[in-house]
Parts: sequence; structure tokens; C-alpha cells
Amino acid sequence: MSEIEFEAPGDPRIDERYRRISPMCFIAFAAGLVSLIALINVDMAALPILAAMFCVGVIVKVSTSGENVIGLRWAYFGLLLPFIALAAGFSYQQSYRQFINAKAVEFVDEWLNLVQQGEIHRPYELTLRFPDRQPSNVDLKAYYDNLPSDYSATKNNRHFVSYLTVEPEISLRREGKNCKIELEKQVAYFPAFRSERIRLQYLLTFSSTNEQRRIIIEIKRDNYPEPTGPQWTISNVFNTDPELPRKLDETGIFQ
Repeated sequence: MSEIEFEAPGDPRIDERYRRISPMCFIAFAAGLVSLIALINVDMAALPILAAMFCVGVIVKVSTSGENVIGLRWAYFGLLLPFIALAAGFSYQQSYRQFINAKAVEFVDEWLNLVQQGEIHRPYELTLRFPDRQPSNVDLKAYYDNLPSDYSATKNNRHFVSYLTVEPEISLRREGKNCKIELEKQVAYFPAFRSERIRLQYLLTFSSTNEQRRIIIEIKRDNYPEPTGPQWTISNVFNTDPELPRKLDETGIFQ
């Protein structure tokens, strides 16, 4: 006679052999797995939070039901994953921001250095979208010296000649290395799909007049298919302190 014949309802041996599988526990584990998306995209930080709340709800419901089901351990694993995703994703994004900020400062410093050296063509090229720039083997001075009068550099009709009349480039070319440039802070960071914008604030000190100005330089980082990868652009410059218009009109008066 088998041992099962002597077992009665409620016998723990029966509970162990015939435990019910809880689908909700495995769904909670799956939700935890999905929350790992936040590892690569911090904008999805709400996903781990929602997954953790769902896992907690499942764990509480199953634990208080008094039923010994299969899968509760997986629900606990699912609850652990969102916290891993949040912690690792935050750490990665902080490291990434520091890396991108360093590259942004490096790019802007190079641009400012070109302007201070009296360069016109290369700094201007860096204000254009990468596909609108001239190839590296083009003589930029000869190219721009032979432009027709109605030449339009970009779709918004920003002419090369107008770039010769903008601040702070005029003052920086005039002062050259006598202008001291100090990076003060990163003002803003705007992430987007396949694109990023960063604003950096600089303090300019002109030795000849002891004048100080604050400017904010906005750079944009876009991904292009050819060449593959990110390319930087000086997208805007703001004369903030004192507030000065960026462009001059034909008479040399600020607009």
C-alpha cells in the first residue's frame, strides 16, 4: 500500500507535491527584466519604478494569500532587477555626461582658439551642419573669396559675409590672445534621439580695456549616416552679460 493513501487533506507532503504555479510571479519577473532597458536609456527611468511597484504588489498578494505557490522566489528576483537597472543606469549616465561634457569643452576650446588666431573660414565652417561643410581638401579662403553675392550657406539664408559681423567673434579676433577665456560652467544639457545639445558659459576678459563679458556657447551633436557617428556643430552663441545682439547690420550698428 502506498504512502499517499495514509495522507490526509492539509498534509504538508501533499502541499509540496501539488503546489500551484503562480503566473503572476513569473510576470513580475518578466517586468523586472524589461526594466533593464533603463540601463541604456535613463529617460526610461519610470519603467523600473513601475516594475518594482508591480513586483511588490504581486509579492504582497501572494504572500498574504496563505497559499504555498511556485514562483514567489522569481517575483523577488524580479523586484531586485529594477533597483539594479536604476543604480547602474544612473551611474552610466553620470559617466557618459562627464565624458560628453569633456568632449564638448574640447571642441569649443578649439573653436575659440581658431577665432582668437584671426581665423574666419574654419570657425565659420564649424557653425554649419556637417553635410553643409566643405571637404577637408578644399582651400577655404579661395572657396569663400569666389562665392557669388547671392550665396546661401544654409537653408535659413545665413550668409558667410554676415558671419564677419557677429559678436563675440569680432572682439575675439581683434584682441587675439590678449583676451583671457575661462570656462565657468555647463549651463544646460538637452538630450534627444540621435542628437544632443550642450550649453557652456564662458567669461571673456579683454586686457586692452579690462572689459569682461559672459557668453554662452551652444553646441549640437548629431549622428549622421555618412560618415557614421557623431559630429559637433557650433549652433549658437549668446552674449548674455552684457546682453549684446549677435548680428550687426550693414552699417555696423547692432540690430
